[in-house]
Amino acid sequence: MDFVDVYRWSFDRWQDLASSLTAEQAAAAVPALPGWAVRDTLGHVAGVCADVLSGRLDGAPGDEWTRRQVTERAGLSCDQVAAEWAANAQALLSRLAVDRRYTRTALDVWHHWFDVVGALHLPVVWVAPMVTLLVTEQVRVLTRRWPPELPTIAVVAPSGGWRIGGADPTVTVEADDFELVRALAGRRSPAQMSALRWSTDPGPWLRHLTMFTPAAAPQSV
Repeated sequence: MDFVDVYRWSFDRWQDLASSLTAEQAAAAVPALPGWAVRDTLGHVAGVCADVLSGRLDGAPGDEWTRRQVTERAGLSCDQVAAEWAANAQALLSRLAVDRRYTRTALDVWHHWFDVVGALHLPVVWVAPMVTLLVTEQVRVLTRRWPPELPTIAVVAPSGGWRIGGADPTVTVEADDFELVRALAGRRSPAQMSALRWSTDPGPWLRHLTMFTPAAAPQSV
């Protein structure tokens, strides 16, 4: 299992969905991504692929960068956006196979798939080794940015355990694997983060434990 598998798995599901979306589904709001509909999310993931391949990375991964991707595809149908992405995907997969710098694209497309799963109330189907790989990568990113003055935290799920920080852990948080991978990405609200199984008051750790800004409202997926 590697990040090529993650990207391809997510891409295949996105393509299947795009070919069957109704107008109502395409316009459905995505609670995890305030202000975006399903079609906007598709425009973003297709746009990331195109921008990475063309080297159009100024401002990445900021709001203006992602907003431009959506805006540039706003006049296209979901089928057209999916076709653009399909034309570019293999080239990105080839890069992902040999260069770790592109792992973020796999994380992005996987999490956005489940953002849309939640928006459309689709079945939540995930692959256990894939989730373990993603948690490991997210922990690596968080450890790299972990404040040195903040005590180390042990992160525990049924599939294994990780450590965020450079010393022996002084606090533990436990969650199911899927809940953990979504939480570490910022797909859970502060209240949901606090409700994970903590060994102590989670207050000092909460704002450092997500790659992106935590969701403003509770999320179902």
